[in-house]
Amino acid sequence: MTDLFRQQLIGDDPLQAVFRTAIEFKSLSLESPRQLSFLLDRLSNETLQLNLKVHGVDDLRRSIDDAANRRTFGTVVSALIIGAAIIASGTQTSQLQLLSDILFAVASFLGFWLIIGILRSGRLR
Repeated sequence: MTDLFRQQLIGDDPLQAVFRTAIEFKSLSLESPRQLSFLLDRLSNETLQLNLKVHGVDDLRRSIDDAANRRTFGTVVSALIIGAAIIASGTQTSQLQLLSDILFAVASFLGFWLIIGILRSGRLR
């Protein structure tokens, strides 16, 4: 039992493991000053970049973009409806009546387009 434990802890050839560790430590001690100098040089020249990649953030960004686009589109449609209603509520001339009717038609078309787009995407929640 103790031999098995010693073999798992130390390995088959402990001297080779010690030499391997010493060589890795030597390599680390030789490379570290160069890497630290390179890092400090990049920091002082302000050319250090940090690349960070978060999994799933693209889906979140796409979802937020879709929601913002739909919200903006809905706001524009509602502004057209309100504008047409304000024009229609005042004194009526034939040109204002035509403008009001055109604005209502455009707003209705865009509103239906938005509703169809939401229904077709399958994400009406």
